[in-house]
Amino acid sequence: MGLIKTLKDAGITSSLEFKKDIQKLDRNFGRWVLVLLNDDDFSLSEVVNSLVKITNLRPKEAQAVALLAHFKGKAVITYGPGDTILELAHKFERAGIRVAIADVTETKLG
Repeated sequence: MGLIKTLKDAGITSSLEFKKDIQKLDRNFGRWVLVLLNDDDFSLSEVVNSLVKITNLRPKEAQAVALLAHFKGKAVITYGPGDTILELAHKFERAGIRVAIADVTETKLG
């Protein structure tokens, strides 16, 4: 499942056209969050290991994010400039982990 489909399915934000929207994301420096979406494809330990490997989260932080996504359906992984968030989203997508990108000023995450 690709990131664009995931974004649409999650209802978190509109789809991103990757190449042209990187500039738009960069203009809104730091306003973007990467959201982990719950699914049944991976075990908790697999998700935690991916979070640690792909991000700079410590294992206990990664476990907290994974548990929150498991019980609430989604959890914020990290926030930052658009190009950084987009790069991380692609890494999670390649690992098969469902994520979405959200604009913190326009999105209810709770």
